[in-house]
Amino acid sequence: ECGGASICVHGRRRSRCRECGGASICPHGRRRSECKECGGGSVCPHGRRQSRCKECGGGSVCPHGRRRSECNECGGGSVCPHGRQRSTCRECGGGSICPHGRQRSTCKECGGAS
Repeated sequence: ECGGASICVHGRRRSRCRECGGASICPHGRRRSECKECGGGSVCPHGRRQSRCKECGGGSVCPHGRRRSECNECGGGSVCPHGRQRSTCRECGGGSICPHGRQRSTCKECGGAS
């Protein structure tokens, strides 16, 4: 029935499987720690994920008030050497760029929305 001690029949961690009713899944189908309605520990008084809340001084927020990973001035990991989002930079071959050199989501040839 189970592939491992902590793996459920759906191939997920048993504690995080919605179908199996894992211990860390709340009645709303979310991770208990991140559910606003359940008062999860990762949710700040402003109703946001605590690590990303500017008012609470979350760890993912840089001194410039941006996401640390996306801040040019802080040299965030999501920023390429050209000063753009790494995933959307053509020169860097970002993951959101299709083989035609366009945004994958808007490329008609790739089947993206137009």
